[in-house]
Amino acid sequence: MAENVKEDPETPLKKLFGNTPLVRVVDVLIENPRIGYSKRELAEAAEIKLDDLNKIWRKLEEKNLIHKSPRAGDTALYTANLESSLLKALATLESKDNVKKRLKENYQELSATRRESKRKQREN
Repeated sequence: MAENVKEDPETPLKKLFGNTPLVRVVDVLIENPRIGYSKRELAEAAEIKLDDLNKIWRKLEEKNLIHKSPRAGDTALYTANLESSLLKALATLESKDNVKKRLKENYQELSATRRESKRKQREN
């Protein structure tokens, strides 16, 4: 049976701090700030073990990166703390990197279109 391998792009946070459980969780929170996760769901979304999430949980709370949301039945849910200045700064870093990537992709696409247009003109 073929294993489903998910592409894991290197985010600015991963480039800066490494591919650690904390960075993976923060990336998930930045990418999906309004989604409420149970601890298990957050670990799955970050592709880390629940034990690893539990090891960094205190740091997430101390740095005010998570916010406890209304419960879903008996399960506590957590979202990104949208008031956290640290999380806002990290999200800005991610956002600027994404804008740079899109600009580069658009430039490359435009250049390819221009080259193709010039090639067609020479053929005629």
